[in-house]
Amino acid sequence: MAAGKRKTRKPCGELDVLRGEGWLPAKINQARVVNPERDGFQKHMVRLRHRDNIDKPLVPGGLIPEIVLTNAHDGTSSFHIMAGIYRIICGNGLVVADSMFATHKILHMGFQTEKVLNAVYDVVETTPKILSRVNEYKQITLTRLEQEVLADSALTVRFDEDQLKAKQYDMQMLLHPKRRDDEKPTLWNTYNVLQEKLVSGGEFERNTRSRYRMNKVRGITSVTENIRINKALWMLTERMAEFKTGRKAA
Repeated sequence: MAAGKRKTRKPCGELDVLRGEGWLPAKINQARVVNPERDGFQKHMVRLRHRDNIDKPLVPGGLIPEIVLTNAHDGTSSFHIMAGIYRIICGNGLVVADSMFATHKILHMGFQTEKVLNAVYDVVETTPKILSRVNEYKQITLTRLEQEVLADSALTVRFDEDQLKAKQYDMQMLLHPKRRDDEKPTLWNTYNVLQEKLVSGGEFERNTRSRYRMNKVRGITSVTENIRINKALWMLTERMAEFKTGRKAA
């Protein structure tokens, strides 16, 4: 590349389509850059909210439906459109698993506005079902043992086998809520506590030098890992709901 010339990003056509349907960017996360040559072209995640929800008062405990889009600035990877939920009380960005909502994968080559619109309509149609599932989770109470089973499974999502063997994680600290709103042992609260700590990080790793101290686990910075862990946690929550209610999630 000639000196003085800079790479230019291609227009983000999918965002233009989404904006035309009233969906506006609310938050953008970018992957870390290892190769300086890739700076400005790395994978990113955009969370969008409909303009009808942008100016609404934020009520603690409220939920805002979102569209989650992952992409790369240079168009080297296909982009994905998924359903998400923003939880106002703690700012958690939840991503719904494929079991409830089929992620739309759209290639940059041969970009078609119709495919993006179909994906948007699918997200919108699925939203009431997602919120209904959340309300169901709020009504399900877990025993302490059931909370620990869910937390133990969640750890295997966040850490690989070698990490689990090399370090010890304190179940009590992992399940300890950061705020009073999550103190009731419902399935929804337990899910939120686990999601926040495993994605954003927290003090639940045992310090081998002192039984009274915890090490802080770092949060996830990878866009790909963020999506993967979010989806897997939602899936585990669905399975626990099936176990508690005796019926398979539709």
